Amino acid sequence: MEIPLDGLVGHALKRQAGRGKLPPWRGIRELTPEMSGEFQTFALRYAASMGISRVHLDMRLWAEEREEKGAG
Repeated sequence: MEIPLDGLVGHALKRQAGRGKLPPWRGIRELTPEMSGEFQTFALRYAASMGISRVHLDMRLWAEEREEKGAG
């Protein structure tokens, strides 16, 4: 299953991928099928490196974002 793409996930994946590795995140309304594919491919590799399924990466990224902002 794919990871649900939203602003938090898009920005977190871009941060993890590194500068210039994923297309700019301009919001869900601007997401094309090609851009979505790039984010999903990176998410698949990133999740696999953590030993989790891509669909579960959403919860992990959400928790990390809350920790970074001091709300966790």
